[in-house]
Amino acid sequence: MNTEIKAFLNKISELAGGFEVTKEMIEQTKSFLEKKDKKEDKKGKKEKKDPNAPKKPTNAYMIYAKDMRPKITGISDAKDIIKEIARRWNEEKQNDSDVYKEYTQKLIDAKEKYTSDMEDYVPSSDDEKDENTPKKKEKKEKKDPNAPKKPTNAYMIYAKDMRSKINDISDAKDLVREIARRWNEEKKNDSGVYKEYTQKFIDAKEKYASDMEDYSSSSDEAKVEKKIEFESPKKTVKKVEVDEDEVPEPPKKTVKKVEADEDEVPEPPKKKTVKKNTK
Repeated sequence: MNTEIKAFLNKISELAGGFEVTKEMIEQTKSFLEKKDKKEDKKGKKEKKDPNAPKKPTNAYMIYAKDMRPKITGISDAKDIIKEIARRWNEEKQNDSDVYKEYTQKLIDAKEKYTSDMEDYVPSSDDEKDENTPKKKEKKEKKDPNAPKKPTNAYMIYAKDMRSKINDISDAKDLVREIARRWNEEKKNDSGVYKEYTQKFIDAKEKYASDMEDYSSSSDEAKVEKKIEFESPKKTVKKVEVDEDEVPEPPKKTVKKVEADEDEVPEPPKKKTVKKNTK
């Protein structure tokens, strides 16, 4: 690692204009990188708390506050209760009263118990920790309001019919008890009413099964339609097929010819006459 650090510092030295790379510089850089790696390891790997591990005691005031909360009855606001407990504790502490000594002793006893419990404590494995830690609730899928409703049982069908028939009971709880009492009697006697509602439940189950078949097929079709709607249309490129026997010839270059009329022959250019000076 030292050689890598030295090479790195030498490159910096070249870029910075040149400075001497000493052993002290290498050691400082090494210690800095090691500390950084440790911090990253701590961030990445947090140990899971064992719920079976002994709980460490906090302090004497917290034990005092826990005991005092149920005793303070005249104050309703939580913040005011905490302020009152803190005020009383500070008074006990300033006076070095028996109450203060009692709770300091309780803290000492709690610490001794914690150390003894830690000696006997055997840390559980990672699998046990995972089992004890509460798992996050999975999000439930939203129910389709158009889906067929599953029938509950024969008693619920009976109760639904009987609610409208019993008029002399106004209280809801008493009404439910009366329906349950009547149903239990019908069930014990295996009466015609009991058989009628068990048959109604069987019919309801069969209807639910057939409705679910129709619902699942219709929902699948709806999903396919939605998928088609959201899919973007693909661009189609038309391919032009060329027959090998009928290959088009390249266009010929056209050269314009200027035809001269025989009757209109251009005259040759006239010679310029130069005047001679005669003296």
